[in-house]
Parts: sequence; structure tokens; C-alpha cells
Amino acid sequence: ERDGGGHDLRHRGGISLIPYARVNSAWTINDGFMRAVYGQMVRERTLETTFYANSVPDGDEFLAILQRTENLPVVAFDDRELAGLAWINAIKSDHAFAHYWFARGVWGRRSVEVAKEILDYWFRFDKDNDALFKVLLGETPANNRRAAAFNKRIGFTEVGTVPKVSGSGVTIFYLENPNGKEFWQQQERAESSSIGTGESGADSAGHAETLAETAGHR
Repeated sequence: ERDGGGHDLRHRGGISLIPYARVNSAWTINDGFMRAVYGQMVRERTLETTFYANSVPDGDEFLAILQRTENLPVVAFDDRELAGLAWINAIKSDHAFAHYWFARGVWGRRSVEVAKEILDYWFRFDKDNDALFKVLLGETPANNRRAAAFNKRIGFTEVGTVPKVSGSGVTIFYLENPNGKEFWQQQERAESSSIGTGESGADSAGHAETLAETAGHR
């Protein structure tokens, strides 16, 4: 199964990713489930640190933000339990800004694993048999040392801090796409081979279908 942007739904190592996208006039995950994500952020007191630059007073505003055309969100699950929410925006040329939130239940090593799956998913977005994103950028409040440390754990490099932005300033990070020319050539060959043999990755798609139904998909 594929999302509205033509990207595969994924299931690897117990981690599943479902893009939150509008397909055939309906969202891939229903409003009720997404409001529950908002509620969990509020209960776990992580809403304000996630949306530090914007006020998100209720579930309606939360949905409105994620459904903006400039945002490309994906919801992550760990063995069918909500693990996180991430999105990219400010897409320009060959780069974009990445944002993410993780449920407290996966904090620690598992959140690193989930984050790396999401990054790998984004870095596999392609255009003309090449990477759509050569670099992903991120920013965190300069006084949020935990977020800065997490960025480094998942591979980002710190560039520096811009002062007087959002109060204490923001620290900028970047991560280069690890997939080189050889990777994309292999992807092209694999895709051609899959078309020729009729293989479609039905097992992963079937799991994503079941998981999406649990989340109120369709």
C-alpha cells in the first residue's frame, strides 16, 4: 500500500510508519485518533516543547497544523502502540526541516530506533532516481539540552546557535542523506526486478493495512 505521495507504508523491526495524508478525499488516519495523539502530548507534558514556536490550544488547531499542505506528517507505532509523530516542512530544492515527538513509553534507546526509521523513510523519498532530500535540517531551543543531545544521538550535527530567537535562541542541526548514487542505482534495479517478477511487498503492506484500521484508517 502507498500513501498519497506515492511512498510505501512501512513495517520493519516491530516499528510501523503510516503517513498522515489525504487520499481520495479522506485522511489516512481519522480525526479521533489524531486528537488522541494531541491528548497524549498534553498528558505527558510534551506539547509545549514540541510546538515551542506556536500555540496549540486544542485538538482542532493540532489537526489544522498537521493538515497544512506544507507539512508531511508520519505516525510511528511500536508493536501497534503509538510511538511518535514526525513531520517535515519548509521544503526547498533538496532539503527540508524535520520535526518529531515521541511518546514517553519509547523514550531511551527505542526512541532512537524509531527516529532512525523515520529518517531512513524520508531519505528514501526519490525524484528521477535520486534523493529528493540531500539534507534534513532541525532546530531546537538553545536551552533544551535534552533535545540537542537526542539530535546528536540520531546522527545530526550541530551547526551553531542563532541568538534572540524564540527567547533563548535556537540551535541549528543538519543531517546528510547517507544514500549515495550506488544506492539509487540499486533501488532502480530492484524496482525493475520487482515489476518483472510481480513481487509487491504484500506482507508489509498487509500489516500496515491492519495497523491503519486500528488507528481509524478508512
